[in-house]
Amino acid sequence: MGKENRDFAFIETIKAVDGKLFHMKYHQQRFDQTLRAFNTHTAISLSEFLDPPSRGIIRCRVHYDQSGILDVSYHSYTPRTFKMLQAVVDNRIEYRYKGADRTRLNALFDLRGEADDIVIIKNGLITDTSIANIALYDGQQWVTPASPLLYGTTRQRLLDTGMIVEKEIMLKDLENYSKVAIMNAMLGFTRVDNGIIT
Repeated sequence: MGKENRDFAFIETIKAVDGKLFHMKYHQQRFDQTLRAFNTHTAISLSEFLDPPSRGIIRCRVHYDQSGILDVSYHSYTPRTFKMLQAVVDNRIEYRYKGADRTRLNALFDLRGEADDIVIIKNGLITDTSIANIALYDGQQWVTPASPLLYGTTRQRLLDTGMIVEKEIMLKDLENYSKVAIMNAMLGFTRVDNGIIT
């Protein structure tokens, strides 16, 4: 991974249920990788900064930059339903790190029409939704794009367990897949009932 020199601000979103934090190994791994990419080698344990409420489903939001943790906030979480995704094209978008600035993603999300979220198409390839990685079922296995915009923690965990596999997925080949699901730290692995509108 190449070193980055510009200033940055990022977020890490972690699920907690009744005070229990989930999948901290993967969040810590991505947090450390991001800091290293921006020439910061400070050893910071995310768990030491987290003290979620003892009841309910909570979205823990860690805001940080090269100097360390800037802020931690806790938000009650109610899962959204996803019935349909709208394909939108952006061949220049970059979101390699989980940045706090979501201006471009939000602008694309505004193009969703009647759909619940978008699927971003870059250079003909399916990448991610505005908030999650994606997987498609080919009749035998769940496949996730090999070139996502963001290498999500849930995506990595499901790759490690063998539940999903990586493959480049062209928009033109969408008809070869019968089911669609999205995944992130809060949603887990969630089916999209009516698939993708192209």
